[in-house]
Amino acid sequence: MKPKHVIVCLIDAAGAGHMSCYGYHRKTTPNIDALAADGIIFRRCFTPGDFTMVGCGSFHTGRYAEGHGAYYLERRLKDDDLTFAETMRRAGYVAGGFSANTYANSYMGFHVGFDHFDDMKEGLKGSRQRGTDEMYECEQRCHERFNAWMEQAAGQSVFAYVHFQPPHGDYEAPMSFRYRWANPAHWIPNTSADALEAWEQGKAPFTQQDVDYVRDLYDENMFYADYNVGLVIRKLKDLGVWDDALFIALSDHGEAFMEHGFTLHNTTLYDEMIHVPLILKRPKGMDFECKDIDALVELIDIYPTVAEMIGVELPNGTVDGKSFLPLLTGEADKIKDYTLSRSAHNLTPILSVRTLKHKYIFNQMTGTRELYDLESDPLEKSNIMDGNSSLAAELHKLLEPALEYYRKEIEKQS
Repeated sequence: MKPKHVIVCLIDAAGAGHMSCYGYHRKTTPNIDALAADGIIFRRCFTPGDFTMVGCGSFHTGRYAEGHGAYYLERRLKDDDLTFAETMRRAGYVAGGFSANTYANSYMGFHVGFDHFDDMKEGLKGSRQRGTDEMYECEQRCHERFNAWMEQAAGQSVFAYVHFQPPHGDYEAPMSFRYRWANPAHWIPNTSADALEAWEQGKAPFTQQDVDYVRDLYDENMFYADYNVGLVIRKLKDLGVWDDALFIALSDHGEAFMEHGFTLHNTTLYDEMIHVPLILKRPKGMDFECKDIDALVELIDIYPTVAEMIGVELPNGTVDGKSFLPLLTGEADKIKDYTLSRSAHNLTPILSVRTLKHKYIFNQMTGTRELYDLESDPLEKSNIMDGNSSLAAELHKLLEPALEYYRKEIEKQS
């Protein structure tokens, strides 16, 4: 039995490590927690990129950045890609997309395959400062347009993609969500991206209290993001489509708070940046054996999984991802041995390969190599390259296809 509806809800820059269903010490995500408790949670889902274009591009195409090509502003998704949305549309679903992120919009090619695609920020200026105490204008617009589209699609099978900007910076949530954790006595005047980057570059002084305050703001914005997910769920229930829907909650990348000397995203491939949530709510009549999954999966695996669920066989070479349906049914305890990620450095990105036990990071720009034992050092604080060159060389080989791709791209431009 295939799902009648597939609804995807993405909250931007939401690191799994800051979500209560993944063990975070604060109750930041009560609505998503409820999904996880009654659905399926993937404990080790990783994004192919530490920024929106790659993470979302990989979700929409099932391909790594080298395959879909949208890894910096001059590049966009290809019009001839057989996208997730196009596959769903061909299978009889009406496809609607609603994106509040300007790097995952029509201009960047993210509309490909959708019957309807809405860029929420088009025409908005300063939308983080407008709206009500409970909701900013951009999120309000997203709900209004998604709700109207869902009402118009009544009686049809739908594939919907809803992309909210929070908890992405700026981190200040609407007033009714503020000061849940951030102490106003610790207020600092500037928490913009430029200000945080000045910290990591040594251009502005900061204290640990400053870092903690910014992290508190992010957690409040995570709570606001979760609130928006809850509103989508409520609408689906009001429309009577919730029980028949496969609902997928996820993020495109995480966020850093000086764990390794960096803030924001785009710059590193430590787990605070690439470990992302993935939670599924199964539709009525589709029961699965496994509900708490510890195997490695990636964002590129979601598209082929849903395709298999609806009975579509994708042409060979369409995706790099693998269906994780065997993990859900209990037919397999793993679908892959490693995951791959890249940073936002155009044609010379930092690259990483992650297994269950180790992470290897290679910086093309500096030649720096890092190796971590994730079992004994889950926070990735102790580089064990010394004495482990053979293991590092073995992991480095897995990066060679990507490295060769970028070498050829650089040659084309020289």
